[in-house]
Amino acid sequence: MKWLVVLSGKNINVSVAKILYVLCAMLALLSCSDEERFTIEGELGYTNAKTAYLVFVDEVFGNEVLLDSSKVNDGKFRFTGKVESPVVCQIRVGRRNSVKLFVENSDIKVYNSAHLPDEVVVTGSKADADLDVLQKKERELLSEKNMIWLEIVNAKKAKKYKRTEELKRRYDRMNDSLFVFTRDFVYVNPKSVGASYFIYYLMLTQKYDSKKLEPIVSLFDPSISETYYMKYIKEEMLLNQRLALNMDAYDFCLPLQNGAEVSLSDFKGKYVYLDFTATWCSACMSQRADLERIYDKYHDSGLEIVSVYLDKNREEWARSVESNALPWFQACDFKYWESPVTKYYRVQKIPYGVLIDGDGKLVAINPSFRMLEAKLKKIDKKK
Repeated sequence: MKWLVVLSGKNINVSVAKILYVLCAMLALLSCSDEERFTIEGELGYTNAKTAYLVFVDEVFGNEVLLDSSKVNDGKFRFTGKVESPVVCQIRVGRRNSVKLFVENSDIKVYNSAHLPDEVVVTGSKADADLDVLQKKERELLSEKNMIWLEIVNAKKAKKYKRTEELKRRYDRMNDSLFVFTRDFVYVNPKSVGASYFIYYLMLTQKYDSKKLEPIVSLFDPSISETYYMKYIKEEMLLNQRLALNMDAYDFCLPLQNGAEVSLSDFKGKYVYLDFTATWCSACMSQRADLERIYDKYHDSGLEIVSVYLDKNREEWARSVESNALPWFQACDFKYWESPVTKYYRVQKIPYGVLIDGDGKLVAINPSFRMLEAKLKKIDKKK
């Protein structure tokens, strides 16, 4: 077996190092033992690639680990190895889209669907099957929400205000449907590692904040508490316990691109959202549209946003900031994870954010965008 760890940077703070230590410890258990091993047999057509790769991607920091590689003969390949606990990996074959699947110590098969050639079927992984149930439900609910949103738009155009409000309430209830479905699934399947990954995903994408997810997390069986994703979930929960709501916010002072400085005291009486981000963070870039929408909606009511970048290269950062041309403050001290403001707010992954009210108190810690808007409605009413 061949494997390689690729890190995104050398200067990693203690908190990040702990998480990477967990990853490295897990990979150290990739041994040649015949017990508790995984075998992945794949057959994917429509490829001229000669080599297939099995890659673990750390979705928090973007680090990659090559677990195994295999020659491809007539679209067929085979991976073998061992993992300490089930983890989500990618199979990369040529230029085709990567195949995402749960890898656990079992016999797993990957092949094209007979009905839909572009669809890939994975069998032999309980964690993958559980995750598939939850992801299908999420897609189903998202489709329903999109249809309701179109109805809202049409009702507004037709000036059917009563119908619009009714549809909005229905739309809001849809946000809770995924939570309820996930909670019920974990209640019935408390040892599901696939479900633990789904909670991990909900945290990373800020669908729900960690406080909201606590009741679901408490349903998991202790037997999976040391699995990779449960360790992350527990660390995230602990982080938010240390950083309490209503405590005084840190009065930072950070340099802007134009050489000026920005500090929390500049915004006395205003709500400030600190957006911890980086030019190298693709997940951060993907949520920019939501941030712009929130800024446009609440800026005139007293909201300011300060994006705090965890970058090290001044030139690359400056080019990125200039090309993005965002309407709010862009700040960076080029200290990466060692920035005092990053340490104060216990930032261990990005995207991450905190909301500070006009009195300088923390009112939301890494909120979902839905929760963030709920908090900001207070200042909107004061207009």
